[in-house]
This record gives sequence, structure tokens and C-alpha cells, in this order.
Amino acid sequence: PPDELLQTLNITQKSGVLEFSLAEGPAQIFFKDGEMIHSEYGKLKGVDAVAKIVQNQTGKFNFTPKLPPAAENMEPLGNFMGMLMNALKDMDEEMAEA
Repeated sequence: PPDELLQTLNITQKSGVLEFSLAEGPAQIFFKDGEMIHSEYGKLKGVDAVAKIVQNQTGKFNFTPKLPPAAENMEPLGNFMGMLMNALKDMDEEMAEA
């Protein structure tokens, strides 16, 4: 699941680009020293894109351990665990409503 993959990259303090091939199209998250610094999924960016990516339970991923030069000075999107916990909470709430 995406949340476990994100946690692994955070704990191991990886830097690079995590690309996903998901049902609604491609997505990507940039990591710098284990922190998420950029994300895109469809028209979504930032924390909203991370939340939507985490909701996917099927798809493929690829990690490239190198950031593009433009990403070198980007700041973290926010508190890693806070973002992840909110995304999982939102997913649980949506499943409960279905």
C-alpha cells in the first residue's frame, strides 16, 4: 500500500522521485531526506495529492534516487506523520460512508 511505501522512504530518509501509475493516471511525490517536498496527482498538488495517492490500493510505482535540480530548494509539505494520518483518516471515513 502507498502509505507503507511512503513511511519506508521517510524512515530511511531517502531523496528522489516516487512515481506511481494509478487508476486515475500518473502521480509523483518528491522526497528530500525522507520528507515529502512536492506531489502531483491529476489536477491535485501538495497535501491534497498525497491524500488521494494514499487512497489507491492498486497500481505500480518506481523510485528514482535523484531529485530534479528545481526541487533542491523546496521545503517539506508539512509534518510527514500528520499528513499521512489525515490521509488515512479521510480514507477510512470515505469507506465507512460507502
